[in-house]
Amino acid sequence: MAQPKKKFNVNEESEANAQILGNKKKFTVHDLVAFQPKTENQKKFLEMYYSQVPISVLRGLAGTGKTALAFYSALTEVFDSSTPFEKLVMVRSAVETRKVGFLPGSLDDKGDIYESPYKALTEQFVTYKSAYPNLKALGYYEFVLTSYLRGMTFDNCIVIIEEAQNLDYSELHTVITRLGINSKVIITGDSRQDDLKRQRERSGFDKFNKVLAQMPSDMVGFVEFGIDDVVRSSLVKSFLVADYEFGEE
Repeated sequence: MAQPKKKFNVNEESEANAQILGNKKKFTVHDLVAFQPKTENQKKFLEMYYSQVPISVLRGLAGTGKTALAFYSALTEVFDSSTPFEKLVMVRSAVETRKVGFLPGSLDDKGDIYESPYKALTEQFVTYKSAYPNLKALGYYEFVLTSYLRGMTFDNCIVIIEEAQNLDYSELHTVITRLGINSKVIITGDSRQDDLKRQRERSGFDKFNKVLAQMPSDMVGFVEFGIDDVVRSSLVKSFLVADYEFGEE
């Protein structure tokens, strides 16, 4: 028996939005808030990404909008019915709880703590309050911890490898080899925010970048974000300037 098509959950919406969403069963690009790049490197990434390079790497400082850029650009294509991309898959490593499999609860329960940034981004970019659970329920979005990637294949997907500096090389290798037909990947990372050191493990991000750099130039694009790209706040920018002037021990 065919399963009934899912609809949007309108319980959290305003009366006006609830009426708009009433019989809707899919998102479109018109459901996204307009986004304009704030720096030259943000603009460079968007131009590179929409040229359909299959692997995009966003490296550099905190507060430069790497995650937001990746998330928004992926949604624009997933929401566009003229592209082959049907789903955004967000992948990250549970560094703080490497033994996440032993924690109680479902996979959703175990991963919930790591999803908060993407729930906030969805509220920022999509015009409806309940967009995040709807994205998941309607099959537009999937959140996966690296612990559960084995055996998966991502066809017709845009995969974001988030906080890539917190994945060892084996994890990064596993993610990239999950990509199937009509899929591409965006990788975000900042080597200065490596949490693996506290676990006495070694990040694979630098080696991964060196391997990607050996691939054909039309398959991989890199954008390096620096001080001039910090857009989170003037406080963060001032701190990072001071941090660089002070130097590392």
